[in-house]
Amino acid sequence: MTDGPWDNWPIQMDLELAQNEFAVRVERVAQSFVGTIEETPEQLLTQPGIHGNWSGKDILAHCTFWAEYCAEVLRRSIHRTFVAADFIYDDEAAFDQRAVDREAGTDFRTLLLRFRQATSEVADLTRALAPEEWDATPRYRKVIAGAILEEVPEHEYQVRSLGAEGQASG
Repeated sequence: MTDGPWDNWPIQMDLELAQNEFAVRVERVAQSFVGTIEETPEQLLTQPGIHGNWSGKDILAHCTFWAEYCAEVLRRSIHRTFVAADFIYDDEAAFDQRAVDREAGTDFRTLLLRFRQATSEVADLTRALAPEEWDATPRYRKVIAGAILEEVPEHEYQVRSLGAEGQASG
C-alpha cells in the first residue's frame, strides 16, 4: 500500500539531507521565489502563457496550493491525524488546474502572503517533527522535496524569464 501520491513523484534531490537542512532550504527557496514575484511587474504576472495557459499569478497560485498541501501533511502528521487517503488524487494535472481555478479571483498579493505563511509553516513543522519520526517516515522528505524544493525553483525560473522578457520589450 502506498503512503500517498508522493511515492510516485520523480524526486531528483538527495533525500538523505538532515532534517534542519530541509527546513533551511524551504526558507531559501521561498525567499527567492517571493523576491522574484515581487520584482515582476503586476501586468506581466497576469499575462497568460508563461506555463501552458497559466500566468505568473496562476503559477503563484499553484505554488501556494502545494506549499499549503505540504504544510497540511506535516501538520496532520505532528497532530497524529494524518490519513494518506486525504491527500490522494487521480489526475495530477486536473488536480493542479482545479487548485489554480479556485484562486482565479484571489489577488496575487494575497496569494503571496499565503505562500509565505505556508512555507514558513513547513519550515517550522519540519523542525518540530521528532527526529525519530523524520528518520522513520520518508513521506516528509518526499513531500517537501516534490511540493516545494524542486517545484518552486522550476516555476521561479519561468516567472524570472517573464520579467526578463518584459524588460527586453519595455
